Amino acid sequence: MADALFVVLRKVALSLGEGALVKIGTDVVEAAPILTDFEHGMRQIEGELLILQAFIGQVRMQKAGDKAFHAWLDQVRDVSHEVEDIVDEYAYLTAQDVDTSSFFKRKFHQVKNFAAWQKLPVRISQVEARIQRLSEMRNRYGISVGEQDRSSKLQQSNQLSVSDSAYLTDDSEIVGHAEEIGRLTQWLLEEKQDRTLIAIFGMGGLGKTTVASSVYKNQKIRRDFDCHAWVTVSQTYQVEELLREIMNQLTEQRSSLASGFMTMNRMKLVEIIQSYLRDKKYFIVLDDVWEKDAWSFLNYAFVKNNCGSKVLITTRRKDVSSLAVHNRVIELKTLNYAESWELFCKKAFFALEGNICPKNLTSLAKKIADKCQGLPLAIIAIGSILSYHALVNGSGHFSTTNLIGS
Repeated sequence: MADALFVVLRKVALSLGEGALVKIGTDVVEAAPILTDFEHGMRQIEGELLILQAFIGQVRMQKAGDKAFHAWLDQVRDVSHEVEDIVDEYAYLTAQDVDTSSFFKRKFHQVKNFAAWQKLPVRISQVEARIQRLSEMRNRYGISVGEQDRSSKLQQSNQLSVSDSAYLTDDSEIVGHAEEIGRLTQWLLEEKQDRTLIAIFGMGGLGKTTVASSVYKNQKIRRDFDCHAWVTVSQTYQVEELLREIMNQLTEQRSSLASGFMTMNRMKLVEIIQSYLRDKKYFIVLDDVWEKDAWSFLNYAFVKNNCGSKVLITTRRKDVSSLAVHNRVIELKTLNYAESWELFCKKAFFALEGNICPKNLTSLAKKIADKCQGLPLAIIAIGSILSYHALVNGSGHFSTTNLIGS
């Protein structure tokens, strides 16, 4: 429950600012058992909140005259604010219980705040219902994000996504997950004739893409296959685009074939991929898969040719990971204390020899690292922001101590 809830609130925090992410992380994880009965509801909210975040983030790109969209977006903002209020209330109640010095005082506060605790699940259920209604309204009235202007599209295309950044991570920068990478390597190199579907599963920010990238770029593994392809699926995928990208990578003839692929429908693209892979041992990675339907169609393209081919998917969804072959699922966990500290120092003190934290900063730096709760993505993001050159002033102290909370 802690993982699922943290992901949901983290997505909201991203739209509200990095400070919110750091503020709620520890409190949510420590007190999550209180909301255990509402895990199913929170899982439903998770995906919807990502959509809300996307719409809010693009509000400035909409046409001023699109009244339907802006009326709908106002309600989206209201839901986002309601979730923020729930987070604040949750953090306040948790602090009330934790900050008391004696056992009896803690129990007194828990009893005193019992009514407030009872209201939280009700509010969460109401938010879930509102999100569902907003989704239905969007479909009913055909409300869409709309066209972006050319400069916005260009700027967006030039931005490095989180997935791209993780894929480009050098193996020397990877901390932790050595056991998982070892198991993946073994599975990918094992001599089995059947096509094998392997899954890496875990909440956002655990390093699924980084782990998959490590084995995908491993030269020993690559030499064991005739061809390779890596595509990021995400929530807003188009089957035709995925098939075209796979074909382009498999053939490595992008310029000569791209124009022909653009005019083909999905059935024709599937036929071409099937024909190309018929007698080949292939290795394909489908990164960031959110739903089973994405695999259902691609499955037809990846022929079962008894050549020992492998398909690796990364996903946040347990139901998606269940598509994999039995015992061929790796569930990533958070980093342990030592791994978290090592990764934080690599990012925050990259300019110092050995990435060693100065003694006068150790106490504060460890408090900040602890707030990341072992999430590699959070550690990398905050560690980079707090990089030594950016945050050490003339007196030799971090200048953003508010990040560790009160």
